[in-house]
Amino acid sequence: MQKGISTYPSKKFPLIMVDECQDLSKNELEILSLLIEAGSKVHYIGDLHQSIYSFKASIPKHSFAHAQKHSFKVMRLSDNFRSTQIIVDVSHVLGNINTPLIGAAKSRLNGQDCYYCEYNDEVDAVIQFQNLLEKKGIDTRKSVVLVRTQVTKDKLNKSFSKSYRTHAIIYSVQLWSQSNPENKKAALQLIGYQLQRWFGFQGRLNNYFYCDKLCSDAVYWRLMLRDILNDLSLDSSFSDYNNVSYSQWYSKNKKHLVEIINEHTILTIGKSLDPTVSFIKVPKGTATSKVDTIEFEEKEKNRVETIHSVKGAAFDAVLLLSAPDARDKTGYWENWLKPEDEASGIGYVACTHPRFLLCWGVRALSEGQRETIEKIGFINYNE
Repeated sequence: MQKGISTYPSKKFPLIMVDECQDLSKNELEILSLLIEAGSKVHYIGDLHQSIYSFKASIPKHSFAHAQKHSFKVMRLSDNFRSTQIIVDVSHVLGNINTPLIGAAKSRLNGQDCYYCEYNDEVDAVIQFQNLLEKKGIDTRKSVVLVRTQVTKDKLNKSFSKSYRTHAIIYSVQLWSQSNPENKKAALQLIGYQLQRWFGFQGRLNNYFYCDKLCSDAVYWRLMLRDILNDLSLDSSFSDYNNVSYSQWYSKNKKHLVEIINEHTILTIGKSLDPTVSFIKVPKGTATSKVDTIEFEEKEKNRVETIHSVKGAAFDAVLLLSAPDARDKTGYWENWLKPEDEASGIGYVACTHPRFLLCWGVRALSEGQRETIEKIGFINYNE
């Protein structure tokens, strides 16, 4: 065989440093073994408790066996410069770690660094988290909401306040007037939601409530919603909210509103609303209230990411959102507390991201479940 650099890989790779070594698969470890045997020096940096890529067979026992085979010297870090001690202690419970580690970050919250909030809908947990950030003086831009699945991420990113649905027409016009694409998407969702109710069909939020039984093409449906909103926004009477009650707004605008809607729906779906507008009524309990205007710049929107997508990143505050129940095996909080379970590793990784505030969002709990969470070190946000 011709001699060359390929014959002596250690000359080409005399020193190899592998960061996040817990993500190495068995095949990758075997390749590194060959390099070690050829003379390369290898240094690994990582935390085997953070091995969460089961799809590529990143299994800690393979890394342990690899280290023993090559007589690696183990050097444990004793300081965590990212998180406070309370957050470090909570994450160690999830990781089933007994070795001491000092959380060097100084608490900004007088030692109240870990909270949990209960929800009936995931959006409720995000709202509570926003309120907690305001209360604690933490910048929303330096925080994140972590979820287990892309489906949950999409749901939260596409959701809009349920309170807007009560007066969907009014708020769709307000949102449509904004240049922000997310606000325009929310406006399309709201107008689609309102037409769904008035025409009596069932559509889906993620497609602006389009129904194939009503309209032949989803694109035509969206274009119709756009045209309706354009016409409503161009008419100043629909955006006159100054000292006007909801009852006054509906009374003044409902006839013209139906005329504009029918102009478009007759062309696109061959249907129209009752021109007598007797079906349009002011939502119960709101008649005398003044029309609210949306404060678009009042709050920054929380960033929502999956746990896997931000591995290695740091944030001032994290809301770790649990699945509603144990059917989502690795996304449910009680499974995060089971040693040697894959879910435990995922919960542990998620809890290592925050510097100053860790919050869990969990479905409404029993008294026994509250005791379990509080024993770990969490404080009930609702108390």
